[in-house]
Amino acid sequence: MKTVQELLTHIVEGQTTVIDLQQDLDNGTPKRILEIRTEKQPPLSPIRAESKRRAHTFYDVLSFKSYLTKYGGADTVVYGNPETGVIHATINEKALTGVEVLRFEPMLHPLWRPWELLLKASVIPLDAFVDFVAKNRRTIINPMGRELLMLFSQIHASTHKELDRGRGKNAVNGMIVTTKIQGVDKAERVELPDAIEISVPIFVRTSPRIIEIDLTIGVDSEGEDVQITLAAADLMEAKFKAFEEMFATLTELKDMTVTLGDPAHKEWDYLK
Repeated sequence: MKTVQELLTHIVEGQTTVIDLQQDLDNGTPKRILEIRTEKQPPLSPIRAESKRRAHTFYDVLSFKSYLTKYGGADTVVYGNPETGVIHATINEKALTGVEVLRFEPMLHPLWRPWELLLKASVIPLDAFVDFVAKNRRTIINPMGRELLMLFSQIHASTHKELDRGRGKNAVNGMIVTTKIQGVDKAERVELPDAIEISVPIFVRTSPRIIEIDLTIGVDSEGEDVQITLAAADLMEAKFKAFEEMFATLTELKDMTVTLGDPAHKEWDYLK
């Protein structure tokens, strides 16, 4: 049996020393009982840090709207940037211990994504363009994808060179190179289109849009390989209209402030 001194001085981790003083009657005589014992304590749970701030990213406007409807309030502010297509939202603009900013970045639609990458390349060889049209012909509406594929699959390119060697006051000296590029349709030479139209949604969960893509057909510097140059002049307008469609959905949020802009939170300047 351990002595009182041992129980009070030898502390075991995970155990607690309990001193219990009781009063009882022994044949009518008051009797005090001092009990000293050790009890094993359950392990303490580690102290957890507070939850991290919310910084979610959403890829379609309906999901973004649903989240704001459930967790937003009168102090929620929505910021839309039509140039980048990105929309931010602060859950509580008046928060004193830190502002939580959410982000909506529309995801490119799978039907439009290949065209986006193609337009970034700008100039591509004929063979690469034919392969691309074969894989994405269902989105081409004018001329129809199948017709366009047949035309570009049978390209005929002819080059005519003229050399001038003149003398005198108004002499012409140099070489003139004339290149004629045509497609083949039913064994006849036909002119190739200088533009095509496609109908695709630009972002997920948005309406399809008709985008016109200009085609400039030429040859490389050596005059041997045919190349295609692509440009979409109305693409920015189509993206802006898609942004307006998504942004209009957010203007239906009740009690929240919906604006055009970007959030910016900076430190205060303090006078010394």
